[in-house]
Amino acid sequence: GVNRHDHHPEKGKALSREDIKKDILLIKQFNFNAIRTSHYPNDPYLYELCDEYGIFVMDEANYETHGLGGKLSNDPQWTHAFMERTNRMVMRDKNHPSIIIWSLGNEAGRGPNNAAMAAWIHDFDITRPVHYEPAMGSPREEGYIDPSDPRYLKPNDHAHRIGNPVDQYYVDIISRFYPGIFTPELLINQKNGDNRPILFVEYSHSMGNSTGNMKEFWDIFRTHPRLIGGFIWEFKDHGLVKKDDLGKPFFAYGGDFGEKRHDGNFCIDGMVASDGRPKSAMYECKRVYQPIETSLIDANDALVKIKNRHAVKNLQDYLIKISLLEDGIELWAKMLPTYKLAAGADTTISLKPLLPILKKDCEYLLNISYQLNENKPWADKGFEIAANQLILTGLAKSDKVPTTFPKVKVVSVEDGYKLRSAHGEEITIRKKDGALVSYKYQGTEQIAHAFLPHFTRPQTDNDRKGWKPSKVLKVWYDAKPTLIDLTVDSSTSGIVTVVSKYMIVRESATAEVMYSFNGNGVLKVTNQLRVSKGLPNLPKVGMQGGIRKAYDQISWYGRGPQENYLDKRSGMDVGIYKLPITAFIEPYVYPQEN
Repeated sequence: GVNRHDHHPEKGKALSREDIKKDILLIKQFNFNAIRTSHYPNDPYLYELCDEYGIFVMDEANYETHGLGGKLSNDPQWTHAFMERTNRMVMRDKNHPSIIIWSLGNEAGRGPNNAAMAAWIHDFDITRPVHYEPAMGSPREEGYIDPSDPRYLKPNDHAHRIGNPVDQYYVDIISRFYPGIFTPELLINQKNGDNRPILFVEYSHSMGNSTGNMKEFWDIFRTHPRLIGGFIWEFKDHGLVKKDDLGKPFFAYGGDFGEKRHDGNFCIDGMVASDGRPKSAMYECKRVYQPIETSLIDANDALVKIKNRHAVKNLQDYLIKISLLEDGIELWAKMLPTYKLAAGADTTISLKPLLPILKKDCEYLLNISYQLNENKPWADKGFEIAANQLILTGLAKSDKVPTTFPKVKVVSVEDGYKLRSAHGEEITIRKKDGALVSYKYQGTEQIAHAFLPHFTRPQTDNDRKGWKPSKVLKVWYDAKPTLIDLTVDSSTSGIVTVVSKYMIVRESATAEVMYSFNGNGVLKVTNQLRVSKGLPNLPKVGMQGGIRKAYDQISWYGRGPQENYLDKRSGMDVGIYKLPITAFIEPYVYPQEN
């Protein structure tokens, strides 16, 4: 699921039906199956669309006190206001089949007034569970006591209650915010007799470059029946279009309108941009949530396991397309016959009879795609619902690389070593810091700024506002490579190797950069870091330098085309991609690592 607010970059909260439909279409097309109306009942049109498209809804009352906590919920003068918020929502929306959960509100503490809200809903509507995240952690006596037992809420004995806490009796769901990967199983393993379903009503905070580890979360969720999923915070950025002094539009946020009190860019926290453009997080979630999963069991026989995760739908409702990539280039694509597989079932099949003989010196990837076999209100026939990429071979190492090379000319000048190939390519390693400062190809300089070891990266929003690596990992942010040794080795025919050795952190970390330059003008750079125990984790390991600004295109063989990381790469397949640098860079509203 996803938490959704009403927002439009020019209209603010005044959305048209078309604006609402655009949001819901996007949510459905990216395999989300639930929406939490954070934190107020929505326009009735949203529920009509969810009824039609098949999207679950947690309908949430317009109730949040935030900093006041449970003050008002414990005041009987406010009981009627609390009840109005709940009753009006339920009475208006009760006939929408998309609504599967009633939520009492958000971040408002707890008290008797919340219990009254829940009691009224339970009495009025016996078909839907009640949710309220702040209703957590009641102290209890040792040994489980049923909530209906009069001893459950004995007054004035909190000091004597011990053991794992049990959430308030008036909610039907154990709800939590922002879990770590360890949290789900921690809740599962509590020995407190509580077997209510567990839901993470806000998690995977999607501010800036984030929403990693979704696959790891869902591997755990799918292992335990009590874990019923969660709602990501949140769907869309809340930027408003404003123009700069040159008339160029940008997405403005807190402080950009001259207001003194604001929360900065904390409203820029969605998986889609303010204008609805999906970010990489959406593609990651689509793959993690997909209702059909194909995994490789045996590469030699192209043996694959197909799992139909649907609750109802048979696999025969899908078109299936497979394609074969050779070193990133599509060799062929074909449609498979309709395949029957019941909801919840899995099967193993071999695709080897469909494949040609694979060459030994190439990498082969098999793509499989499941597509709609008919038009739907929210997508046309052929729209991809699920896909996987199967790695049939390892990355091939070419055996065509020559083993002998023409002679490399080495010249020691005052400030560096110049290495020149037989074809005229020339590199320069600077003596004072061992840095690569020049690479001339066909007489044209390629380097604009010296290349040196580098161990930090720009911070993300969640870095700055969250765990603050610039403080926690300060030793790496302060690190300055200091050259302690520079050697030149010409002993291998046709190859000259320059090794720059650096002190990175005194007595704790050293780096060694080896430049191997051969007579054909090819430069290979090997960067090795040695770190002693006791230092914190590294923000990043690599080199930093500069190249000619004229290079404004990029092509690569790897995952893409969206940005991806070790913890956010399930939704991005390997291929050959080409982009302008301006499109390659993710245009985060607040600039950050990408």
